[in-house]
Amino acid sequence: MSKLAKVEFLGGPMDGKMIAVPKSVDAYHCCINPMIIHCYYRDEQHTGKGFRTVFRHCELIVAKRD
Repeated sequence: MSKLAKVEFLGGPMDGKMIAVPKSVDAYHCCINPMIIHCYYRDEQHTGKGFRTVFRHCELIVAKRD
């Protein structure tokens, strides 16, 4: 089992939240509404002295209605 690391989410409905995510996960999907899926992808943010891992809101998937 991989270790969990607390990562900050930037943008979208989860902006500013810190969630423990396995280091092996590169994409995180958040389904707040059954018709809308928010996609976050692993990225790095420059902190001045180095970089920290974050998840950025990159994609919004809207389900088609029949």
